[in-house]
Amino acid sequence: MKQCFPLAALLAVTVFITVRAPIAAQTVASGSKTARSRIIEQIDPANTITLPGNVRRDLTADRDLRLVEDGLPLRLYLILQRSPEQQADLDNFLARQQQPTAAEYHKWLKPQEFGERFGASQQDIAKISAWLESQGMHVNGVLNNATFIDFTATAGQVRATFRAETHYYNIQTANTRPIRRTHKFPQPSKA
Repeated sequence: MKQCFPLAALLAVTVFITVRAPIAAQTVASGSKTARSRIIEQIDPANTITLPGNVRRDLTADRDLRLVEDGLPLRLYLILQRSPEQQADLDNFLARQQQPTAAEYHKWLKPQEFGERFGASQQDIAKISAWLESQGMHVNGVLNNATFIDFTATAGQVRATFRAETHYYNIQTANTRPIRRTHKFPQPSKA
């Protein structure tokens, strides 16, 4: 049975669960001011899309220790996908940074500059953040690159909202808590 996660297509997302230190980066309250908003309707959890490739291959049944407790607090990061135009621009920029004759050669962007150029729009980040909060989760912030939404939830909230079970696994003698199956995300309408 595949898992359902509600928030994808235009913002194909991946969720990372961290059980140790959070990402060491500043957060901002908004995203790109120039990026085009891609969510044109309210997020509908009934309209989902499966995102393949989100489950580690070494998570086999023989390593599954048990389902985590519903009340277990998790810190998660929603990674927002760039538009095809932004991705093409980023690919071109990265290539030009390596070309000695290019104006962009070895010119690095600050996280805020990266977010403004390649990140999600302020409107889309606000809609996704409001939706996460409406599901009982807490949005801690948005990283300066306007690509990661940092939020906290319990394992029970993750299961109910994203239809994704979180299990304890024994992996190389270390217990971890990865999400067990491919997630389903709500699929907002595209602009």
